[in-house]
Amino acid sequence: MRMPLLHNLILGSIASPLIFHVLNDTQILNAQVSNYSNSNRFSHQKSTSISKGSSCASISNSVKKVIGRDQGKWSLTIIDRNSNVLADVNGSTPRIPASNLKLLSTAFALEKLGPNFLLSTSLYKRKGDQYEILGEGDPDLNEEKLKRIVDSLKVNLPKTPYFKSNPTLTIREEPSDHWWPNGWKTTDKNESYGAPITRLAIHSNTSSESLKDPTGVIKLTISSLSDIKQKGIIFKTSPFKKLIESRFSNQLLHREYSAPMIALLSLSNAESHNFTAEVLLRNASRTWVPKKAAQQLLRWLKDKKIPTQNIRIYDGSGLSRNNLLTTRSLTSILYYMSTRPNFPYYISSLAVAGQRGTLADFTSNTSINGRFYGKTGTLDGVRSLSGYMESPNGYLYLSIISNGAMEADLKLPLIIEKIYQYSLCNFTHKETL
Repeated sequence: MRMPLLHNLILGSIASPLIFHVLNDTQILNAQVSNYSNSNRFSHQKSTSISKGSSCASISNSVKKVIGRDQGKWSLTIIDRNSNVLADVNGSTPRIPASNLKLLSTAFALEKLGPNFLLSTSLYKRKGDQYEILGEGDPDLNEEKLKRIVDSLKVNLPKTPYFKSNPTLTIREEPSDHWWPNGWKTTDKNESYGAPITRLAIHSNTSSESLKDPTGVIKLTISSLSDIKQKGIIFKTSPFKKLIESRFSNQLLHREYSAPMIALLSLSNAESHNFTAEVLLRNASRTWVPKKAAQQLLRWLKDKKIPTQNIRIYDGSGLSRNNLLTTRSLTSILYYMSTRPNFPYYISSLAVAGQRGTLADFTSNTSINGRFYGKTGTLDGVRSLSGYMESPNGYLYLSIISNGAMEADLKLPLIIEKIYQYSLCNFTHKETL
């Protein structure tokens, strides 16, 4: 029986352009969350931590043959549904994980925010003729959404003869030193995948103008969508400050919402969208200071008994070269999430071998297609892959990271194929970890 993917992405709202392909692709996969909820295919022991159980010698030996002489540059951990370690190669060695870190930040976000969470962009009226736009980082904020906000502003403006002073429209935004986590290179920041992480971002700040001045682009876009400047409105930019809605002040005039949470998770994991992963971490941690957000994630991992010794977290996307994870920590989060009520949303957000996302063209072995659900990671000299495998002998949780290894792109698919091929074995060899 195949693992189903999420079919209905809470399709109460229209898919926005950036996320449309994620919604559409997931619909085609003809399955629903309830298929997971009503199934015991991931039934396991009550423990949510990895135990030292029997190992499968055939998996270990076949994987080591593929790795060859580069074994010191690879880490690999495989566990079964009962949390037994079946194979471990340098599993406790910290390595740069690249985008596999998104498995941690999206798990954290799903647990903290829940599957019904939506990002919002809001227009408020304060005392007098003061208006403010506040955002939560909707990755698909666009001209259409901003136009509806501006239209609401124009409707709520007082009539010109009654102006006591020029009305103001304040764009609330984080200071620029919060836009990029530590460890993001200048070359990254000049590319769309390293766009500044701001609360208000037209198309995730991917334009060349937004990469340099995201707030200026917001102001320019609002101006181009209306004649509000002709109405005497003064633009201002101020640090973000959360407003508490009140009957007498801070009145909410209009609110735009993002795509559903499952679409945001899928964008982060299946499509490896850095901006979305960073925004989810910030909202889940309730801080837009990158260092503090990363600390909140690490604190949560420790609370959930995920191995954190020697690991370092600097962002939510994995773009920072300062991040360090172990394959033990990654398989632990995969296992932990499989014990949680929201697991159907989590696994449905992953890429699928031969079918979807960054794994669509992963391997030519068609027997694995549709049976491996994972997250890829790529940086210069770094390759990582972690996820769930539906093997002939049951469901496996696995994580692989290489740093500085030769021919990693060729070896990763071979390793996955060997794991699948040798998953039917007698677990008789005891391995000390």
